[in-house]
Amino acid sequence: MSEGAVLEFTMYLGGLVPIRWTARHSNVCATGFVDTMIAGPVQSWVHTHSFSRAAGEGESTIVEDVIEYEYGEGIKGCIARALFNTAGLRVLFLWRGFATRRMLAKEKGTREPLLPK
Repeated sequence: MSEGAVLEFTMYLGGLVPIRWTARHSNVCATGFVDTMIAGPVQSWVHTHSFSRAAGEGESTIVEDVIEYEYGEGIKGCIARALFNTAGLRVLFLWRGFATRRMLAKEKGTREPLLPK
């Protein structure tokens, strides 16, 4: 990950409907980074990722996400509201947390808990 890197990715809604997204990374450092949507399903999206060491947890890291976004207007805004409402975002980030823990446990070769504490 590097300053100014542009990532293009596709999320699949229900495994069928592609949602394309392009984001640029900024403020990249050891304690986090920001990704800003430059093209995608909402009018604006700024996602700040912060990392800190968990006290008394060995090598554990606390990952905190702060997201600022606007849906926009018209039909695109209505679709964005339907897809990225509070419940939808919770599911998205629960999945991301699970997938991250699974990937890290696999890399370490351990069978650590995959659900949040």
